[in-house]
Amino acid sequence: MRPVFRLVVELSPREVVQRFEAALQREDHPFVGVTASRHVDLLVHEGERRLWSPAMNIEAVQETGGTVMYCRVGPHPHLWGAYVAMYATCAFVAFASCMLAVSQWTIGQSPWAFWLTALGTGLAALVYLSGFVGQRLARAEWLAMAMFAQQVVGLPPRVPR
Repeated sequence: MRPVFRLVVELSPREVVQRFEAALQREDHPFVGVTASRHVDLLVHEGERRLWSPAMNIEAVQETGGTVMYCRVGPHPHLWGAYVAMYATCAFVAFASCMLAVSQWTIGQSPWAFWLTALGTGLAALVYLSGFVGQRLARAEWLAMAMFAQQVVGLPPRVPR
């Protein structure tokens, strides 16, 4: 669900991070970010952030032929946590209701709780599909993040797949 694209540059991982540090300190930078070791996290400015605004995690790894930047795009960490909580709730409802239905069936009652199992599964499917809606709404922002990342490391801008 979280798009990943790779950029290959002829810089060391440390130089990649240093370039992001310098770009994020300029006043005209379009994103906020945090750097650590060989990782960079980019976020949309808080005043411009919407529910579906993406975050980009970049990991610079030294490989033969240069440094590979693995750029993973996903929802803001707070929203990602909410997705995990929603999935956990749906899974709990589906599992608990399935157990109740099996218990009802075992003692000869009508297993009406199987309907709750279907409800929990259906809600999990809706949560999953909402991720695709968020990806579509956030496309312009994550493309801007990708272009910014390419500009920072001196690559010509190209739209990632």
